[in-house]
Amino acid sequence: MSELMTLGGSLPVASIFIITLVVIVKACVFFVSSQEEYLIERLGKYSRTCKAGLNFKLPFIETIVAKVSMKEVARDVERQTATTKDNVMLEVDGILYYRVIDSYKAYYGVEHYEQALIQLGKTTFRSIIGSMELTETFSKRSDMNMNIISSLSSATDVWGIQLTRFEVAELLPSPSVKDAMEEEVRASRAKRADILRSEGKRDELINIAEGEKAKEILDAEAKKQNTILKAEGDARAVELNAQAAAQSLKTIGEMAVTEEGRQAIELQIAEKAIDAKTALAKESTVLLLPENSTDIVNVAVQAMAAFNKIKTVGTGNSVE
Repeated sequence: MSELMTLGGSLPVASIFIITLVVIVKACVFFVSSQEEYLIERLGKYSRTCKAGLNFKLPFIETIVAKVSMKEVARDVERQTATTKDNVMLEVDGILYYRVIDSYKAYYGVEHYEQALIQLGKTTFRSIIGSMELTETFSKRSDMNMNIISSLSSATDVWGIQLTRFEVAELLPSPSVKDAMEEEVRASRAKRADILRSEGKRDELINIAEGEKAKEILDAEAKKQNTILKAEGDARAVELNAQAAAQSLKTIGEMAVTEEGRQAIELQIAEKAIDAKTALAKESTVLLLPENSTDIVNVAVQAMAAFNKIKTVGTGNSVE
C-alpha cells in the first residue's frame, strides 16, 4: 500500500518536470525559415540577428522582437491625382518592388518601414510627374520609372531597403484632356498623310523631269550622231566625186593626144554648144548671136583651137 502511494506521488512530479522541460526547450530553441531573419533583444536591448536554421535564446531574458522577410516584395502605390508641368491633371498609380537587405536598419531605422516606403513613393511619384509635360509622361515612361527609383534610393539606403524597380501602372487623364489628345492624334495623322502625298507628288514630278531630261539628252546625242554621220557621208561623197572627176579628166587628157580622141572631143563640144543655144532659145523669144555663131563647124573649130592652146600651154609648163 505504501509503495502504491509512493508511486502515485512521484507521477505528478515527473509530469511537472517533463512539462517544465518542454516549456524551457520551446522557449530556448526555435527555427528560422529560409529568407527570414529574427531580431533578438536581451532585456530590452538589441542583442543579435538570427539567420535561417536552428537558433537558441535565453528564456524570459531574450525575446524575439521582429521577424523580417528578406524576399522581394511588391506593393501597390495607391491611385492619386498629380499635375504635370503643363498643368494637366492625371490619375496615376504604380507598383513598387523592394527587398530588405539589412533587417536591423529596417526595424530600428524607421517606424513601420513598409508604410513609410509607400508614402515616400507616392510623394516622389507626384514630384516626378510635376517635372514632366503630358506627352513626356506617355512617351518617356521608362525614364520616369528610373527617376523614381533614383530619387527613392537615396532615402531608403539608410533604412536597409533596396529598391529593385518601379512600374507605372496607369496614367489616366480627364475625359476632356483625352478627347483633346485624340483630336491631336487625328490631326497629326492627317498631317503625315498630307506630307506623304506631297512627297509622292514631288517624287513623281522629279521622275518625270528626269525622264524628259534623259529623253532630251538621248535625242541630242542621236541628232549629233546623225549630223556626224551625214557630214562624214557628204565628205566621202565629195571625195569620191573629186576622184571621179580627176579620173575623168585624166582619161580625157590621155585620149586627146590621139586623132580619134580629138574627133570625139570636137563632137562632144559641138553637142554641148547646140544644147546650150537650144536652152537659150527656150528661155527667151529674142536671141542675139554673133554673125558666124550659127555655123556649127566654126563653133567646133573654135573650141578645138582653145583646147589645143590650153594643151600647148600645159605642155610647156610641164617641160619647164
